[in-house]
Amino acid sequence: MFNHHPLPVRELDPALYYITESEARLLKEYTGITDDNELKHHILKVQAEAYALPENSAYPALLKLGKTRENAILLDIGCGFGNDSRRAIADGFPLQNVLCTDLREGANHNYEPTLGFFNIGHKLFKTAPESFPLAFFRGDIFDTVFTYPQPMTIPKLSALDNLGQLKGQISIIHASAFFHLFGEEGQRKLAQILGQLLSPQPGSIILGCQIGAPARIFSTRIFSPDTWKDIWTGDDGPFNPDIVEVHAYPRPLDGDEMRASTGPSADGERFWLTWSVLRK
Repeated sequence: MFNHHPLPVRELDPALYYITESEARLLKEYTGITDDNELKHHILKVQAEAYALPENSAYPALLKLGKTRENAILLDIGCGFGNDSRRAIADGFPLQNVLCTDLREGANHNYEPTLGFFNIGHKLFKTAPESFPLAFFRGDIFDTVFTYPQPMTIPKLSALDNLGQLKGQISIIHASAFFHLFGEEGQRKLAQILGQLLSPQPGSIILGCQIGAPARIFSTRIFSPDTWKDIWTGDDGPFNPDIVEVHAYPRPLDGDEMRASTGPSADGERFWLTWSVLRK
């Protein structure tokens, strides 16, 4: 998600500080801080630093690629209304180089053509395909095939038959609130597909955010920052760790975000896991 949060973010409130005895013992063991008040001050200071992190610190790099790399393509996976693509376009990314994709451009519950998320996006922003020709590809990302010959020139984005026609041609891939819709096997397969679509040029980037947790929760589709990196550079990942930098960091959920995003959680803490995969 670009330069915005899914829901308004509340100001930090030190009065809400709470730590269990076991958590305090662990932190004291690691930090060497034995005084409770000093430990509280340390935690709140680090919390404020984490809270100040941007939604995705890779966003400026995305905009720079759009301005400095010829024909840099931005692919927005699971685009919904297309609001993230519109944010990038408003901030200077060339409209003609943006491609949105989702399962359906528009359909009702009977799968009849009608207004759907992407088409309603035009209604929301009061644009029209004629005056704001944001390219859209309707299809299932898992149907991507890579048997097409490597194109000599970039195909017209509004006339694609399959995303595989863009193999190795996409400079930026954005996938927010998307990966955790699938189980681990699906997420690993998705990473492989996106890895093949990404341009081999240094600076090319895949970025996004989703619900995360401090430790991998094997009964769910939720990863920790460390286990998320394994998706990309582990034994089954699409990249050798020598050719990419993978960053993943948490941003706290407030109570409203927790309820809106995941509902009550019986198996531990949740946060927004913001991440990027950058070609060196």
